[in-house]
Amino acid sequence: MVCLLKTSVVAFGGGNTTLPEMHRQVVDVHHWMSNGDFAALYALAQAAPGPNLMVAPLIGWQVAGLAGMLVTAL
Repeated sequence: MVCLLKTSVVAFGGGNTTLPEMHRQVVDVHHWMSNGDFAALYALAQAAPGPNLMVAPLIGWQVAGLAGMLVTAL
């Protein structure tokens, strides 16, 4: 989850500018989920009302359950 924190610190232009790096870290580097799983979580996050980058807590939930979701939401 530290990799998501690092991308948030350097985000200029909104949260969606970090999405390619989040994808690279989650799918390619750490192999926490497949490309299809990441795309499904992103689609779900975009369909839900709320902040634009709700995909981060969903990734946390997928990777580490409730604790992961809470960490990435904060």
